[in-house]
Amino acid sequence: MDNQAIAIVKFLIKETPIGHLRSTIDNLKAIIGIDITTIKEIQDEMINYDDEHLRQVNLGEDRVLVSNLIKDKEGYYVNQNKKMRIAVSPLNDNIDKIEDIEVEECLLRQHLLTSLSSFVEKNYKSAVTATNSKFTI
Repeated sequence: MDNQAIAIVKFLIKETPIGHLRSTIDNLKAIIGIDITTIKEIQDEMINYDDEHLRQVNLGEDRVLVSNLIKDKEGYYVNQNKKMRIAVSPLNDNIDKIEDIEVEECLLRQHLLTSLSSFVEKNYKSAVTATNSKFTI
């Protein structure tokens, strides 16, 4: 695949509406006739898409937001609440790898999380609004 075709595919991925990445990739595979998910530049663009659009993945009964704000140098997403770091592949709604980590206790962070969770539970109905206390960052 030449550089111009890769640039076009990356643009189409970047402009894909939230929640439609899988169908966009499937359609592009059908049009181009190759598995574009094996190309490094395309993989990087799919990861960037997830990070920018705050995709949610399953973590048991909870959902975790995927964001470059919580990504470490090795590409793992760090969840300080659950004291773990996770690996997520694009196009997969589940977590691929989980590692336990040691997290230094931060009383201010814990207080803010408790207060925010209380506020959300008090002011927003679960599963009705975009804000839901089941989400963890």
